[in-house]
Amino acid sequence: MRITILANRDLHSNIALNLLLPTLSQHRFTIFLSDAVGAPSQGYQPPKSLQEMRFFEQELFKNTIEALIELQPQSGNRYLSFKELSELAEQPIRTCRNINKEQEHEAFRRSAPDLVLSIRFGSILREPAISVPPLGVINLHSGLLPDYRGILTTLHSLANQETEVGCTLHYIDSPAIDTGAIIDQKLITVDRTKSLLWHVVQLYPAGCSMMSNAVEDLAAGKNISSKAQGASSKSYFSLPTSEDFERLSQAGFRVWDPEDISTLYQLFLGKQ
Repeated sequence: MRITILANRDLHSNIALNLLLPTLSQHRFTIFLSDAVGAPSQGYQPPKSLQEMRFFEQELFKNTIEALIELQPQSGNRYLSFKELSELAEQPIRTCRNINKEQEHEAFRRSAPDLVLSIRFGSILREPAISVPPLGVINLHSGLLPDYRGILTTLHSLANQETEVGCTLHYIDSPAIDTGAIIDQKLITVDRTKSLLWHVVQLYPAGCSMMSNAVEDLAAGKNISSKAQGASSKSYFSLPTSEDFERLSQAGFRVWDPEDISTLYQLFLGKQ
């Protein structure tokens, strides 16, 4: 089966790709990476806490950690950099900032996917892109649908003092964001001693397991059951504001801990 992965050039997408690699390696796969998640509205000023998260998730990973990864011998006990993952793909990883523009859409179409997997991808897929793979587009959303649609919904779940957070595997079947039929969901219990960043990362092992199961079923010619989303009592969440992070703090959660960063990067240095 030919699989095209649409992801983002950041820490979380890299973790997800490494978790999916045992499944992807059984197929021919291509990777396209966006370089940002969420388009800011006019006048939006990223709060300091969001800038800190972006530093750890994107800038530090891209500019420092990836270089350190590649100094380590490749072995089964460390994750691969994007460059190393690119060497395993059918073609080198390509940056895709807007999949709906003619040149980038054509590159995507030429990857000729039977199935598309989406993880933290920065573009909204329009109908021409959605219609390319005959087996559809499956997205891993770090939130429980339909109540938590949008960006960084784990923050809002914690700020709302939910006792569980989760992720949703669902189809993308229209340009509407996070509205497609649900394939599966996984939940984890909130740990009030842990940070927002910790909770976000904890969603990916369960989420990628769901995605791998879906890929294996489709490759075996099985049908995947899915269920249309019901109505939601909550709204779509856009890029978080300072007030959102203040609500998180008032609920008793930190954005990140030094221990989180150290533990995460051990995955890439083979010391976990």
